[in-house]
Amino acid sequence: MKLDNLKKTINDRHVSLIYVLIIGLWALFQYHSGYKFYSLFIVALFITLAISRREYFTLVMISVLVFVTFYIPVLDTWEKLRLSNLDSIQNPRRTLTSIFEPNSGQEVLPPQVQLMLSLLETNHITSYQLSDRLNADMLINQRITESAWPIKKEPQAYYLLRYSTEIIKPSCIVVDQRKEIALDYCR
Repeated sequence: MKLDNLKKTINDRHVSLIYVLIIGLWALFQYHSGYKFYSLFIVALFITLAISRREYFTLVMISVLVFVTFYIPVLDTWEKLRLSNLDSIQNPRRTLTSIFEPNSGQEVLPPQVQLMLSLLETNHITSYQLSDRLNADMLINQRITESAWPIKKEPQAYYLLRYSTEIIKPSCIVVDQRKEIALDYCR
């Protein structure tokens, strides 16, 4: 019986040593990642855990909540939301006007997408396709698809948007060009 208790004690100490090692490495990683508060919190939490022997789940849950609450990107997001909401509350007329104004918000789009939209709208295009190079750029592809709606991106469209530095296909003619973006008509 005493031998079994001795083995259990030795095993418990090995497990505790492994816990200390894992917690210490995690705290060191967080400290070097710039999260000094969180790393200190982990160490304090572990010491509290070692002394009080509380349930692990509750302490881990508290640790995660503190990390999420004080994680730098979360704080930045909260600050940006506060500032944008503050502006909306202070100037509700401007906010409501911009919501219902056609083409509002286009200033946040990449410059290439703004040029593409201008070309599509000026030339009264109803459907378009993108060159292989534009199509490969996922950001531009997504932004033009969503911001050009109801103008549809279709693989069989006659109008092709491309960078002006790209080679023109033999079956295409240039319809219009704005800076680095060209609009071609292809048969």
